[in-house]
Amino acid sequence: MSSVKRKGNTPARSSNTESENRTTERRQAERVRTFFQGLFKIVVAVSTLGASFTFSLILTDIRSPSHPIFGVDQLIFFLALSWLLFIIALTMACVFTLLLNFWGDKAIEGFYTESKWHWAGFVMCVSLFSLLVGAFVYVCLVITAYQERIGITSLCFVGGVWILGITIAIVRLVVYLRHIRKGGQESNAV
Repeated sequence: MSSVKRKGNTPARSSNTESENRTTERRQAERVRTFFQGLFKIVVAVSTLGASFTFSLILTDIRSPSHPIFGVDQLIFFLALSWLLFIIALTMACVFTLLLNFWGDKAIEGFYTESKWHWAGFVMCVSLFSLLVGAFVYVCLVITAYQERIGITSLCFVGGVWILGITIAIVRLVVYLRHIRKGGQESNAV
């Protein structure tokens, strides 16, 4: 490997490599920012739809299930909890969007040098995801009161999706944190 000397005895190849690494890291950090913007849009859309759906069911007269696993009062309570979780997810997604708009540039600058941004992203993803899954769990419990097999199947599916999502979030966090510990030398960690 031959390197051409510049003024000040700095190899030309190493300065180009450092510049390329910074550019690559900046692009990857921008991709992460775009990911979070898309995530927040999805959460807002799902939360709005879920909240309007559950709110309209709360206001209607719910018929008593033929095989009462839960009473009508409990079903209304489950729908109200689901509505509340959708509203909390909607509110948090809006707040996180504002935070990303205010501190997004700072987060991008420190994305590969400060682990706090990875932890913040992890907490945002897990909290939003868990709120949405929790809301769907309560809807599944309502369905279980009317169609037991369908409700239990949907509960298992939602639980499996939650486990898969949390596992993926943990794996991504570990990859990012390892990348920071190595000094951000691998450009394909994202």
